[in-house]
Amino acid sequence: MPIPEIGLTDAGQFADGEGRVIGAMFKLYPWEDMLRDDFAQALPGARCHFLEPPWKAILSNKGILPVLWRLFEGHPNLLPAYFEDEADGAAARAALSGGHVRKPLFSREGSSIDIVTPQGTEASPDRSYENHPAVLQAYHPLPVFDGMYPVVGAWVVGETCVAMGLREDRGRITRDLSRFKPHFIRA
Repeated sequence: MPIPEIGLTDAGQFADGEGRVIGAMFKLYPWEDMLRDDFAQALPGARCHFLEPPWKAILSNKGILPVLWRLFEGHPNLLPAYFEDEADGAAARAALSGGHVRKPLFSREGSSIDIVTPQGTEASPDRSYENHPAVLQAYHPLPVFDGMYPVVGAWVVGETCVAMGLREDRGRITRDLSRFKPHFIRA
């Protein structure tokens, strides 16, 4: 249902346009936008189960990258990352000297991503998040197979990988129209 049709009951629960309580909701609306909306203060008491839970706002925020780097600097699964306004120190300059990727905190589908290397800059054509605060993460080249750059998205629960997605594009920036590659893993 369209967001403008959602309201609140007298008990503070979300309701549809006919006053029916919404007990569970799947949303495509980003949490960072939802938390700034008029109904944001009603979220904790609305007793609504969101199928994309609020804690996803932490994982979708690129600000987690420099935080993880600070906590686990040098970990083999991490690339050096810094908040853009803090990336002028000697350590950051050294870590980013081979190139970096500028990522707005809340960008989606490659929007406003810039890859900056000594060979030049590749910028996403969608600049809708360009004015958001950003992080700089050390550049690490993707492999190239038949002219395509693949990106693996892994979902980890505890220490177990439970799902995987594979997307690829002809450019180094994965975007909303990048191909999702079918795959099958036989155990």
